[in-house]
Amino acid sequence: MPTVKQSKTLKVCILPDIHAPVHDQQAMSSVLAYMRSEAWDEVVQLGDFVDVHAISDHNTGKPGAIPHPLSYEYEVANNLLDKIVSAARFKNKACKMTFLKGNHEFRADRFVEKHPELKGLVEPHIALRYNARKIDYVESYPRGDVYSIGHLHMHHGYYCNEFHTKKHAEAYGVNIVTGHVHDFQTYSKVTWGSGKTRLATSLGCLCVLDAPYLHGRPSKWVHGFGVAYVKPGGNFNLYPVQIIDGHFVAPNGGNF
Repeated sequence: MPTVKQSKTLKVCILPDIHAPVHDQQAMSSVLAYMRSEAWDEVVQLGDFVDVHAISDHNTGKPGAIPHPLSYEYEVANNLLDKIVSAARFKNKACKMTFLKGNHEFRADRFVEKHPELKGLVEPHIALRYNARKIDYVESYPRGDVYSIGHLHMHHGYYCNEFHTKKHAEAYGVNIVTGHVHDFQTYSKVTWGSGKTRLATSLGCLCVLDAPYLHGRPSKWVHGFGVAYVKPGGNFNLYPVQIIDGHFVAPNGGNF
């Protein structure tokens, strides 16, 4: 379990599923503007930064279901990542950046299993040069690796049932923040003892809310992200921020 050691209160920006190139441009633009307004100690992306739709198993035998080649997905993701890195380090050049693997990045792993000759060419963290950008990469999905800052634990997310935060709280038994399901949900796990409650929270998404595969069906998807302040002892305050019509009021009171 990767863990951050600290000697001061850390300000952390937590970005849920982005799914470039099908990210919501207005929501993402507002988040980037907010990011540039603050000095961050760390930015954590919870996985599914890239959609990796072109090589998804769901498209096997369905060439008409692939609107763009993988090269296009990575071109758009590369340009967006430039903006995220710039915003994250705009006021603090030493801002740490950590990206988790989601189930959509895992699509590339499954593709490489079938086409081992392409290993090192199609994986998002390699194609988008995470190492060169000084972005740490955590194998969150499907291995289950949790990234921790103090008592704040982060994972892409496994469960998709109606009460998925309850399932995560019970399975992990820690304060955990996830993406994956694209909704806002919080569950408090019952425990014995004062101050022992464990919270599981999902932070919505930053992708378009009308994804083509929904075919117009209603969904509970919500735009959002999170801001956390983690004290040296490990305790933290988490502020989920909902984005409505591409805009929000930040924890600092600013309008974006």
